[in-house]
Amino acid sequence: MVKKRSSREVIESAKKPKCERIFYRYPTGETTDVTDYKRASKYMAIPDEDKVVDFMGTRKGEEYSMIHTHQSEIPLGPLEKAFRWMVGSMNVVHTANQYAAIPSGGDIFCLMDDPNIRSIPLAVTDTKTGKLLGYNVIVKTKKCDGKFRAEDLDKYDAQSVLATGEGDPAIIRNAYESLLKKYGLKSRMVPAEGYRVNEYNTSFVKKDSGGLESQASVSVALIAFIGSLFFTTSNLTGNAIGNLSSGIANLLGIILFLIGITGTYFYAKKNN
Repeated sequence: MVKKRSSREVIESAKKPKCERIFYRYPTGETTDVTDYKRASKYMAIPDEDKVVDFMGTRKGEEYSMIHTHQSEIPLGPLEKAFRWMVGSMNVVHTANQYAAIPSGGDIFCLMDDPNIRSIPLAVTDTKTGKLLGYNVIVKTKKCDGKFRAEDLDKYDAQSVLATGEGDPAIIRNAYESLLKKYGLKSRMVPAEGYRVNEYNTSFVKKDSGGLESQASVSVALIAFIGSLFFTTSNLTGNAIGNLSSGIANLLGIILFLIGITGTYFYAKKNN
């Protein structure tokens, strides 16, 4: 008997991680990739109608989940990246990357428009590797009547544009929470192992290995600086350090100073 694969295994084994993808799953079945890879792009997932028909089979009319992938970062080619740097629009990309787990108006439309879709787990995947970072699981509650207004979704998408323009992911987060409440939806962020929800509650980032590493960096840097001062000042005052010559003492002082600078740099970079 073939073991049923988990949704994560199916998602991470799917081809073309640099395009958005769609997967369907019945509560008792295996997750199925229904993406039309000929038409899907890095900004839009399109289902293959033949794959959808095969998936439905004799279970058409039953409730299912539509897993939709969002990439952790907008995939930019070298020329596009260079152009954005030249025109000063990389900050827009950076902000958009910070709310990769937030659905678009089109995602909400898919959930509301099909009465058989019970939930949309938005799977945020690493742009380069396709590895799963976590899910934003959006579920219909008993308060959801399936009714929605296109104007609401247009206004919601406009908030996304505003968020990138202002450089503030909290703008789209607030608009998202308002939309959830209005339409009777619930949302739950589920990070994959080794990841956590970011400060805006809009995407996933790698977990810090903890404060111990930061403390170690500070300790090493401090000890190195003190050591460098010890060797250099002893040499300046003429005090001998064991059997070390002044040249070796100076060299040790310089090495320890460089170690201190390196430790300080990595601590600052980690906590930036």
